[in-house]
Amino acid sequence: MRVVILFLVLAFHLPAKIIVVNGLTQHLTTVMGGVQKGKIVLKNIGNEAASARIFLEDYAYYVEGDSSPATSQRSNKSWIRLKDNLVTLQPDEEKAVEFEITVPRDKRLNGSYWSVAMVEPADDLVNPEAKAGEVSIRTVVRYAIQLISHIKTKTTTKSELSFLNAEVKKTANRKDLIIDVKNTGLIFHKAKLVVEFYDANTGEEKQVITSRSLSLLPTLSKTYRLDIGQVPKGDYKVVVLANCENEEIFGLNMDISITSD
Repeated sequence: MRVVILFLVLAFHLPAKIIVVNGLTQHLTTVMGGVQKGKIVLKNIGNEAASARIFLEDYAYYVEGDSSPATSQRSNKSWIRLKDNLVTLQPDEEKAVEFEITVPRDKRLNGSYWSVAMVEPADDLVNPEAKAGEVSIRTVVRYAIQLISHIKTKTTTKSELSFLNAEVKKTANRKDLIIDVKNTGLIFHKAKLVVEFYDANTGEEKQVITSRSLSLLPTLSKTYRLDIGQVPKGDYKVVVLANCENEEIFGLNMDISITSD
């Protein structure tokens, strides 16, 4: 006799009770051997007491789409000491989780180093509607707060960007210009792309498209996706300008043909 066991799988969402109220990125400028102090401010917006775990992770992201914990030579994780790893907050209570960053006395250190502090629920995550024999799939809200140390020395270099790839991609609903950019320098910065379309025959400017600013950590890369559906069909000389917050500009020239299909 064959026995078949069926499990009913239920998915449920656990709303966030504890939130981060002082931002998901913290920049701390320091020097070799320096000590910096900061805090992560949490608030319980629920109606019951709630607990959260706080721990450190390395973090990286690449144009291939991988955004995950990853050991980096530019990690500051080992420099950071959290005052608390577990906190419990009453309804509407705020609490600051303090941390301290101690930079090693290493003359090779230069530029930006980072890791993330993870904040996740620590309460028993049980679906109150689940019955015996049911398997529940739960989703929870986790926060990742970037802790970025900027070590400036006499040899700290300026921003450096590299364009890895640029191409037009079409889908059923839109047409995008995809541009992959990598931070090849030593310092963190934000960059915004300005894309100028010039008629390939007359040189007349036909369209200018601006992206949103994206943050770029050293050695890492991101994809800029710009909707070019409003650019008229034709052949274009295209100038791509990457404007950094420190007013440095990097450029790329390319030819693009836009068709009506």
